[in-house]
Amino acid sequence: MFFLLRTTYRPPNSRVAVWDDFNVSIERAMEVNVTTVVLGDLNENLLSNNNTNLKNIILFNNLDNVIKELTRSTATSTTLIDPILVSATTKLDV
Repeated sequence: MFFLLRTTYRPPNSRVAVWDDFNVSIERAMEVNVTTVVLGDLNENLLSNNNTNLKNIILFNNLDNVIKELTRSTATSTTLIDPILVSATTKLDV
């Protein structure tokens, strides 16, 4: 099985256009290889209803986030900011 793996770090205060660049890179990767895995520290809380950039990218590219539990917990917050995104046809046991 051949698949494309991408790791990413997005600083919390990065410019909004980073999401456009991120989306384009995923689209290009999926043009070359349908089986795609993206993981990293994306610093957008997937548990928040206010954050939609990453959620839209996941939806538009037909990706699944296989991480369902919190990835960061502090005294004042709990977040899911470190997803593992896989193309919908990819089967991973995490």
